Amino acid sequence: MVGRVLFSLGGRILLPGRRAKRFDLGDVIPVAVEAGLRRFLGVVVDISSNGLLVRCDDSLQPGAIVHLAIGRGRESVRTLAMVRRLVEGVGIGFEFRNISMTNRDFLNRLLLRLSHRAIAGTGV
Repeated sequence: MVGRVLFSLGGRILLPGRRAKRFDLGDVIPVAVEAGLRRFLGVVVDISSNGLLVRCDDSLQPGAIVHLAIGRGRESVRTLAMVRRLVEGVGIGFEFRNISMTNRDFLNRLLLRLSHRAIAGTGV
């Protein structure tokens, strides 16, 4: 099932059922997705405390559990996630699952930094 895009504003995709504030990243953070024997790369479109939208050409079944590596090197998060929706023409929406406290802390610091940049009107 493909998720329905409500509208796009300045490159930001808004979908029904949002629970947490999302931050548009402008395609600057890489994501490696591992689903069984399948592996592919994408980039973060937006991210929240609950999950992220990844721009990619690949497709997975909603409900599938995957391993994600978000970012590079020391500034990266590795966690399990569940495919929540497919967004036609964009990619895959993931919901974080069983994220460790260390990775949750890193994610919260990233979101805080992004919220400060959004308030200041600067990019990532």
